Amino acid sequence: KLADKLGMRQPSLYHYFQTKDELVSLIVQHFGGRMTEPPPSLMPPTDPAELPRWAVATTLNLWETPRHAAFVRFMFVVSIERPEYRERIRELFVTRIDVAFAMLGELYAPAAGMSKDEVRWLLRMIVSAVGLPLIEERALFGYDTPSRELLAYADFVARSAEDVLRARG
Repeated sequence: KLADKLGMRQPSLYHYFQTKDELVSLIVQHFGGRMTEPPPSLMPPTDPAELPRWAVATTLNLWETPRHAAFVRFMFVVSIERPEYRERIRELFVTRIDVAFAMLGELYAPAAGMSKDEVRWLLRMIVSAVGLPLIEERALFGYDTPSRELLAYADFVARSAEDVLRARG
């Protein structure tokens, strides 16, 4: 199917990749790496009070292209059909992102009046709260853009997290 989409014959595809497993590994590595790197326009803020809006904006930005929804669908299929990839997928979706959150926890904890773990958990909560409806709408339901309800919900998540920061700071 990939060869057809690329306008080439299947044997030509194996000129670039020795096996299907090599191709799957490269797809996971390439697109997964892009997931954990926010675009320069969405670099983390200097003020911890802006973290909730930044986390929501970064999550929404990740889902702006149809490519990301297709990648997430692909990850679900690979995880279901190829259990040997589950640990690599878990590392991609949990460990890498958690490392990034831990670094932000180190950076923002003192100014936020929270522990490093609390900042990490707050960021994970925001990304999970907004990410799950995005998985539903974009990857499962095939919406081209987030619904107005999802955007209103994302705003509510950000405001709620801002309330937590204000209460702690």
